[in-house]
Amino acid sequence: MYAKRTRWASVLAVLLGASPLAALAEAPALHANLAYEHLVVARAGEKSISEPGLVADLAFGIPLGSQAHLGNVGLRVGKGEEGDRIAPHLFLRVLGGDERWKTFFDLGLLGRIQPSWSAGMRMGIGVQRELNEFLGLYAVAGAAAGFGEAFHIGFDGGIGLQFRFGSSDVLVDYVH
Repeated sequence: MYAKRTRWASVLAVLLGASPLAALAEAPALHANLAYEHLVVARAGEKSISEPGLVADLAFGIPLGSQAHLGNVGLRVGKGEEGDRIAPHLFLRVLGGDERWKTFFDLGLLGRIQPSWSAGMRMGIGVQRELNEFLGLYAVAGAAAGFGEAFHIGFDGGIGLQFRFGSSDVLVDYVH
């Protein structure tokens, strides 16, 4: 029971730790993503588990100098055949492209709490279609690896929506 409380306290600390940054944001964004994730869990001396599952990902993005660079804090939750999946994460999303179509790259940290504890890197790539000034539809694919109680390798792909708040324009900001 103590370990479960510690896990939830860790998730809450990450989310609350980023909340003061929201006041600095000119036009923050909310990312809601539904993805298919294939997770490989390897523990020393045990047979590896390789199971697919569905995850929902919710992240709050804060512009870092421009709306083409977003610092994000979020939580990934889901269900797989091996049990629940819970993973808070921090990542940088860099967008580039014209006014309607953008490509992006994600780079960040993913800390898995369930099915077992691990922490590591996640990278992703995607394409986003701007529907209007406040809404974008995107597709993303990524991979993560983490070390801890077990070694985790995850591959994911999904679709999502980006909701932008405030008086943000869809900027033309090319990444070179």
